[in-house]
Amino acid sequence: MTLLWDADPAAKDRYDFAVGEIDRYDTQPAMVRALEEAKDELLVLIGPDVEMEQACQFSELVRVERPEIGVLLLRRRLDVTVLGQALRAGVREVVTADDLTGLADAARRSRELSGRVSGHTTEIGGKSGKVVTIFSAKGGVGKTTFATNVSTYLASTGSKVLLIDLDLAFGDVGISLQMLPQNSIIDLVGMAGHIDDAAIKAVVTNHDSGLDVISAPAEPSDADRVPGSTVG
Repeated sequence: MTLLWDADPAAKDRYDFAVGEIDRYDTQPAMVRALEEAKDELLVLIGPDVEMEQACQFSELVRVERPEIGVLLLRRRLDVTVLGQALRAGVREVVTADDLTGLADAARRSRELSGRVSGHTTEIGGKSGKVVTIFSAKGGVGKTTFATNVSTYLASTGSKVLLIDLDLAFGDVGISLQMLPQNSIIDLVGMAGHIDDAAIKAVVTNHDSGLDVISAPAEPSDADRVPGSTVG
């Protein structure tokens, strides 16, 4: 179910073709109440006639309270000012109100991202696995410390944990864990298209806690050689 903030009663039928089943609400307080009740909701549409200031305030609230939810903003006309305001407020995408194909594509992208943000669970080798990302755009804030401590704790409880150092140029997970890795993620690059359990085990370094680690390349110059497909 998608939540729609739009005062126009006809809006529900107009947009459900693009995004699926919709619940429409007239006001911001009604939307807030609906979000409180819809614990599994991952997509919100804000109609083109909702004032920009109100739309941004609501998006900022969602970004703080429910970061897994994607907010899509519909406008009659797009311009740089609208896009800038929406970006700062945490809106995922802005779509023209009459572009239903664009809306459908934006909704699909947003739901995929929401699945990852909320802790996407996937099947790996027939077993359930969860991917957790420790990330910051700024260096020196403690990403490595946090990631290594969380990983070693989970491993100590008996969970099967693989810590991947994706600071490809300057990663120091190995140093932090006092390990001397013989292999790194760079060794997987030549196995593109054939990365299986055996390939992963060949580059993993085992820590005393039971944690498995794939280290960053030893040479910073190798960082550019690791494509996104290998990381995936």
